[in-house]
Amino acid sequence: ILPMLYFPWWFRELLERIRNLLTWPLKLKITKRDSTIDIFTHNFKDIPVSTADKHNLRHFWWILEGWNIFINRQEGEIGVRGSALRQAVEILKNNGRIIIFPGGGRDFKAEKKGDGIYDIKTRQLILRRPKTGMGWMVKRTGATIVPIRLEGTDKALPNEANEILPRFLRFERYILRIWHPTIIRIGEPLRFPVGTKEEVVLEKFIQAQIELYQEGR
Repeated sequence: ILPMLYFPWWFRELLERIRNLLTWPLKLKITKRDSTIDIFTHNFKDIPVSTADKHNLRHFWWILEGWNIFINRQEGEIGVRGSALRQAVEILKNNGRIIIFPGGGRDFKAEKKGDGIYDIKTRQLILRRPKTGMGWMVKRTGATIVPIRLEGTDKALPNEANEILPRFLRFERYILRIWHPTIIRIGEPLRFPVGTKEEVVLEKFIQAQIELYQEGR
């Protein structure tokens, strides 16, 4: 399970078609502290399955079908959410990988939702409190969690429009600001045996996220 990682995975259909034409292997180097890991991807189907809010993607879900698990977060849709979690469990039991956002949404909504975890000294948001779904999946599968933290995405692609600009120019919020750096911090894998209590899973994940936050201070 790879929490807090976002990449435009909906490009995978295009990438798959390109792969059929160009079969060059993709080499990705990840450097962490003193070690270097070389990852060779020969098949784009090895890319993790991503979870997505069904409501946000309601107009073009068909583009993403097969590469995503759609989650309905609307009231009264508990059964639908349960179905999505069971689908995720099946993927994990078959040694698959899943990208999830344990907080259930974007960080800028934490104040309104009241589920933020903050730095005591600076009152800066560290993360939104993770939902129980992640703990539920780990409890049933013993999946390993790789904690990942993104920093700077709010500046590279703002969540809200600039109110100073005229309304017809506020589409600028959708323009990627490539001059703003985005930092990806990757923590040590968290391993749990099958049957681990959900509360234990969530607390260890929160602690790992706090440690990643402190690395950047």
